[in-house]
Amino acid sequence: MKADSSSVLGSRSRPRQHHGGGLGTPDWPAFYSHPLSALSLLSSQENYRREESEEFGPVFIHEPGDVIFPLDSDEKKVMMHCEARGNPPPTYSWYINGTALDAEADYRYSFIDGHLIITNASEITDYGRYQCKAENSFGNVLGREALLQFA
Repeated sequence: MKADSSSVLGSRSRPRQHHGGGLGTPDWPAFYSHPLSALSLLSSQENYRREESEEFGPVFIHEPGDVIFPLDSDEKKVMMHCEARGNPPPTYSWYINGTALDAEADYRYSFIDGHLIITNASEITDYGRYQCKAENSFGNVLGREALLQFA
């Protein structure tokens, strides 16, 4: 004999609740009070977009540090790191002892996204104090000096 399904489930089942309010409503109290709710995430994204649409001068994220290059190194490349944030994105230039480096005039120097790469580094010509400059239409910043030494 087949039992009536409504009577069998009747004692165990709960009435179906309708959550018409959606996310971020009191129908979902745990989610509503969570600090990373959908509404707060959307608000964060809007703030980020607004911040990224604002134009501002460069600010360093990473400035070069002192480097001691081993003379017996098989790899004859020195890399110095420089990174700045700005809107519009900054362009970079490098200086040694206050004189601008020209990557077009000297093939040994390469500028890649703010980083300086010196190929076939030489103690005689490359020893010195290096500085990175980041600039855009809203200004420029000159980084701290980083000493390149050979040992």
